[in-house]
Amino acid sequence: MIGSLYRDHLRPRAFALDAERAHELAARALTTVHRSAWLRSLVRDVLSPRRDPALVTEMFGREFASPVGVAAGFDKGAVMYNALGAMGFGFVEVGTVTALAQPGNERPRERRPLVDEPRVHLNERRPRPHLLPRI
Repeated sequence: MIGSLYRDHLRPRAFALDAERAHELAARALTTVHRSAWLRSLVRDVLSPRRDPALVTEMFGREFASPVGVAAGFDKGAVMYNALGAMGFGFVEVGTVTALAQPGNERPRERRPLVDEPRVHLNERRPRPHLLPRI
């Protein structure tokens, strides 16, 4: 059911959008899930795969439920990591560290990959310093 909902309704609408706009909307939705314990629980129940011992990975003395994670750059403001974890990702790299605000690259900074091509992301979407956790 979830697969057909995604394939028939969500994916066509998301792919009709500019890649950066689709990212912004997904980030907004994930931020909402991140802030709500009951939404995270719902997402975990619906989307997260059941723990599979074959996927458990140990690295640097830590155990990860899955070797699949989210790379740095997706959650620069560290505002969605709980939601991404609830979706079943084994790890999530968050945040960015710069001494000064960066101007960012000109649009378009992202484009949709063709089949079997890596996602191209030119980074440098400016993080909002007021949302970054204090170190």
